[in-house]
Amino acid sequence: MSADHPYARYELRRRLGKGGMGVVYRAWDTVDGREVALKIGEVPSDEAAAGRLLREIRHAAAVRDPHVCAVYGTGTTDTGAVFLAMELMEGPGLVDIAKRSRSGPSIWLEALRALALGLGAVHREGIVHRDVKPQNVMFDADGTLKLLDFGIARSVQDETVTATGQVIGTPAYMSPEQARAEPTDARSDLFSAGLTVANLAGRGESRFASTSFTLAQKVLRAAYWPPPLLMEFDAATPPELEDIFSHVLTLRPEDRAASAEELIALIDASPVRHPLGEQWLSDWALGRIDEGTVRAWDAAREIDRARSLPRDLDSQTARVLAWRRASLLEPTEKTLNALEEEAGRAGFRFTEDWDEPRRKLLEQIENHPPEPEQLRRGAELFRRSGHIEVSTRLLWSYVRLRPDDVAAIRQLDRALFGAMPTPSLSIARGIKTGGLAAAAKASSSSPKPRASIVDGDVTRTLGAPAPRGGARDTAAMPPTIEARVDRGVGRDGRVVATTARGVDTVDRTVAVAEEPGWSRFIRPALIVLAAAAITWIFIFTARTARREFGRQAQQVTQLEQQTNVDMRLALIDEAEVALQAKDFTAAVEKSSRALGMDLSLESGRRALFIRAKSYIALGDRGPARRDLEMYIERTTSFSDPTLREAKKLLGDLDAPDLGRPRE
Repeated sequence: MSADHPYARYELRRRLGKGGMGVVYRAWDTVDGREVALKIGEVPSDEAAAGRLLREIRHAAAVRDPHVCAVYGTGTTDTGAVFLAMELMEGPGLVDIAKRSRSGPSIWLEALRALALGLGAVHREGIVHRDVKPQNVMFDADGTLKLLDFGIARSVQDETVTATGQVIGTPAYMSPEQARAEPTDARSDLFSAGLTVANLAGRGESRFASTSFTLAQKVLRAAYWPPPLLMEFDAATPPELEDIFSHVLTLRPEDRAASAEELIALIDASPVRHPLGEQWLSDWALGRIDEGTVRAWDAAREIDRARSLPRDLDSQTARVLAWRRASLLEPTEKTLNALEEEAGRAGFRFTEDWDEPRRKLLEQIENHPPEPEQLRRGAELFRRSGHIEVSTRLLWSYVRLRPDDVAAIRQLDRALFGAMPTPSLSIARGIKTGGLAAAAKASSSSPKPRASIVDGDVTRTLGAPAPRGGARDTAAMPPTIEARVDRGVGRDGRVVATTARGVDTVDRTVAVAEEPGWSRFIRPALIVLAAAAITWIFIFTARTARREFGRQAQQVTQLEQQTNVDMRLALIDEAEVALQAKDFTAAVEKSSRALGMDLSLESGRRALFIRAKSYIALGDRGPARRDLEMYIERTTSFSDPTLREAKKLLGDLDAPDLGRPRE
């Protein structure tokens, strides 16, 4: 090999690893005097393999951004293999660091932001990466997160990769449209970025890591199953962070953030961000701060949330869930005791002790594409048993599939943020039906005037709008003109026109036509008619909105009433089970809670009878007599079989053996 050959400038030092496209070495660039990562591909066996290597080189070299691995040079070896000299990554890889160290929500958010910054630079070059995954994300020596490996990337103008309908990518991180071999765009990369960061939350576990699916089954699930929630990887995920991930992890591309810049704007406005921003991520990646420091900071935010929520029933679920997240992030005596106290008072539990119907329901959701009604039913079923964490997760999954269910969104808001969530925290902010860019697209589709003339305070449009459909003939269009008419005396006026070509100003005298006399009366009449029409539209819209608001409020009220009834029935069932198990104290407690909710329902008689029998078993004559008398008074049917038993118990209250608890 001659000394001037491009490959001769590199001295191989040691092998770093092997990928699907070649072997990577640590090498020394003798010309520029720096260490590089030298990727040497195998000798291409066909045109397709050569095309993939050349495509990686072309795409990677086009991007210049701090969050994208830089490419220094390329060429071929003496054997014909293509080589690529790249920036050497001295820091850890995302895969290694995810398995080595735990992180927290603030780290996940910064990692997603850094990935979005890199992808934004890639997308601005007209490139779709199509293989964003933890293996293609590393940190440099300064702790900057960088995206690398453009082996299957394609330009938006390059259709050769997907022309055959072939699925290319990693199933665990590919978007649904990519798994279906459909055209992909920037939103597909954002989806993969969301799952890549979820790998951090799952400590190196992907969405298919715990399964025994075949490759075909993984591709099928990636194509048609709803993407997972971040809280499925780590239950300590705060709702604000889950809301942001809901802007990228959606089944339909049109429901995602339209661009990396849009996602970055959402992240920058999030209260989950640490004040240090990206430096917080770098310090964690390089080990300057440990996982305990990260999770303690995230836990402090959840503790503040729990303490700030009012101590009422409407905020009870949100308060307990906040303490739950705090205890998962930082399991200290303070957080664990607070969780035990709050959960015990509310009757909530965080154990997997569900019965057979609930277990089968979860298996169905896991093994089949979940139906919205199935998720809604599951959320209510687990809420009744006190498993609020599972209930909230199922309800969130349901809302993502049914974003028009106002009652469900309000119930989810209350479970996450309490009785009165602010609009900035409401989860409804993250529920979309037409995509985040729908409004911008609608406004940009309206035609723009080519010229306008300002006459005093009145603006009039000159020229016809550009034709819709097809390219505009810009050469045939006249320049945009903004003209101002300065009225003079009589019919003369002065016109000053400025064209879009620059300082092309003319000053000439023009004739301004006088208005006909009858127009003096027509114009006020038209103004009055327009004002009347606007008033009528406003009144009609207000009435319609009021009726719709009333209908939705009625739906919510009905749901709340039904929820109270279900909770009461569940408490009565639990009280009866406790009575049969001879746990009389628990029976008294649960029946008293049921009676405290509402005494007017017919089922209240049943709770009175259970509590009376429990009091008798405990030897409390006074409360037992009161409950039996109230039960007999409320019984309207003399054929009720329990009426005779109640009267007998009331008559036996003076028996001498009631002074001690029954065995």
